[in-house]
Amino acid sequence: MKKLLIVIMAFSLFGIGGRTVYAQQADDKDVVWLEFEYKGLSGADGEPTLMSGNYGFGSSGEPDEFIKAVQAKAKGEILLAPYYLVGERKIAALEYEGEEAKAFYFDHNGDGKVVAKDILKPVVKEENSRKETAFYTKDFVTTNSDGAKSAMRYKIYLRNLEKGQMNVTWQSSSYFEAKGEIDGELVIFRLIGSGISGDYGKIGRSRYMIYGSNDQYLGSGYLSSLVSHHDRYYKLKIEGNFGKKDKPRICLTKVTEPLGKLDVKFGNDEKINGKLTYGSITGQKDNNINLRINSEATLPPGKYKLTSGSFTFGKGEDMSWSVSFSKGPDFTIKSKGSTTLEMLKPNLTVSSVDEARRYYSDVKESGSFTKNQKIYLSPIIEDKNGVVYSRFTCKDGTDTRPRLIIKDADGKIVEDKTLEYG
Repeated sequence: MKKLLIVIMAFSLFGIGGRTVYAQQADDKDVVWLEFEYKGLSGADGEPTLMSGNYGFGSSGEPDEFIKAVQAKAKGEILLAPYYLVGERKIAALEYEGEEAKAFYFDHNGDGKVVAKDILKPVVKEENSRKETAFYTKDFVTTNSDGAKSAMRYKIYLRNLEKGQMNVTWQSSSYFEAKGEIDGELVIFRLIGSGISGDYGKIGRSRYMIYGSNDQYLGSGYLSSLVSHHDRYYKLKIEGNFGKKDKPRICLTKVTEPLGKLDVKFGNDEKINGKLTYGSITGQKDNNINLRINSEATLPPGKYKLTSGSFTFGKGEDMSWSVSFSKGPDFTIKSKGSTTLEMLKPNLTVSSVDEARRYYSDVKESGSFTKNQKIYLSPIIEDKNGVVYSRFTCKDGTDTRPRLIIKDADGKIVEDKTLEYG
């Protein structure tokens, strides 16, 4: 299929003058190519908010060459700030005096030396009467989980600035962005790295966010070989690397087949009324499908698996309980068809083993134990189709306390207690 390279002036699309944006689009109206470019945050006003997650790794560690260089240079007190790059543990450092953060030291080149760009100055902002102190690294190069080089930036922000109680939290502050049209709508498509790893294009781990031309939030999710936007579905293919000067691309091919409906029901007891709060879906064969649905879902024709999710349920109109589930059932969606999944009434069984052997590969369940022997109990709640349920919670946030009954060899109850938390 022949592709056309179209050059569009940014001011004609988004009201931004002086910059040219490149969009590649196939001659097929149902196929869209988006070309991305690297961007990093610096703490300036008006920058986008990224759904990148927060990560903390404590404040302990053995000083390495870089930290020793920091200790020789810093005038204030030092708090170690470890972090991880693709499993390799490294250490940065915060310099502070009393309750005031002075500087943050980050080894951009990984050479163990402290140079000017490694000394970060605080960015202090106040919102809703709360002060946030943060630091933004410069761009640096890391190796992602696929072994390729990726450009990265971190945001490091502080909590509990009282002396000796500072918590250092890490966020990704870099992303890749593309601007183009999807079904005639001008959109901004952003790829967010998974955690702080530099994995911008990792199916099932990296996140995407879609905004309108006025930066109106339109949707987000994990990268998937099948994505939805405005109740339409697109097959997604990603190509390219994620270095600072790279231009990775995503191809979105609209699914034109009529969709089918999915109805998920909880419990086969007429007294119980349940509704799917959310569900996570993958393909029976395509593990790169990562979709999130609610109670009224439509999907392209195909074979899927409801891997996990949550229900609210109760008697009549009193939907005051919720329950999570995993290992959900397989199902098939047919074009213009309707599929009903019945999650059957769960039953409780309890696995009991010798606590001293709980981590042994050959540990076996037992129903009888000697006096004073420590027992490890694992409640298993599942239905006859193997769906596993966990965390039954009432709307006030409390869990139901489990009841433990112990009988002797003759069936006589020797202990009957409601367990306390802790």
